[in-house]
Amino acid sequence: MAIPQMGANGLRDTVNNNITEAQRLWNLRSGLNVAALNCLRAEHATLVDNYKTMLNAHKRELASTNTALQKEYRNRYGASYRDQQDSYMTQVYNYFALPPALSDFCDVSLQVSNEVIQVPAGQLGTYAQSALPRMEAVFENFFRAYEQYRVNLAAWTEAYGPKTVTTVRTYGAVGDPATTMLQGTYSPPETAVTYTPVASTAAQGQSDLTAPVNMGAQPQIQFVTGTGEPAGSDEVTQPSQPSGPAPQFVSQPVVQTEEKDEANRGN
Repeated sequence: MAIPQMGANGLRDTVNNNITEAQRLWNLRSGLNVAALNCLRAEHATLVDNYKTMLNAHKRELASTNTALQKEYRNRYGASYRDQQDSYMTQVYNYFALPPALSDFCDVSLQVSNEVIQVPAGQLGTYAQSALPRMEAVFENFFRAYEQYRVNLAAWTEAYGPKTVTTVRTYGAVGDPATTMLQGTYSPPETAVTYTPVASTAAQGQSDLTAPVNMGAQPQIQFVTGTGEPAGSDEVTQPSQPSGPAPQFVSQPVVQTEEKDEANRGN
């Protein structure tokens, strides 16, 4: 998984970094949209109603913000501005729907949605200045935890991971069968296995088999490690792998397009 790097301003280079005021407000709206669609636990049930209330209460400010955004993209990209805007907004929706961070994102989004319905008309942009960073902090916490997990895993692998096996491959002369040699030691064990059959009706009239049965020598190959010591020569109990928030990706994020979002408004 690629982790966004820190930008020159000291903030991580995500979709919410280095954006205009209009884009900040629109990203807040998009984040709450993602939460309303993906936060399905019972405790998050009010997200949908809060989101619809926000759309209705701040309809005029959201419309003017959308117009301002289209003008910004048109000035920056010219005739292709719509494709550029759609591409960016797809990244925004996917970012907010990141599965490993979804649980915490839903909790924060619920708090924001409870507050946003109390914001006076015309003040949504001002509220977004503090609300969007709170939502962004969820992902920053996840990125830092994941980076630390990778550091811990690399250290564990270096100390306790499997060693390199040294192999030597040789070939016979032309016409001779190719020969492959593996450096190692061969130690056939003397293993005796005691077999005691379970009594059954089919075995009546037959003597019980209780004597040890020698199953024969089973070959064991102890590979030579890069250090020159046979692997397995000393019995070592390895510690468990480092703990950490190893991400589990359970689904692909659902992208809410502008067309679907407009349809949801009417519901």
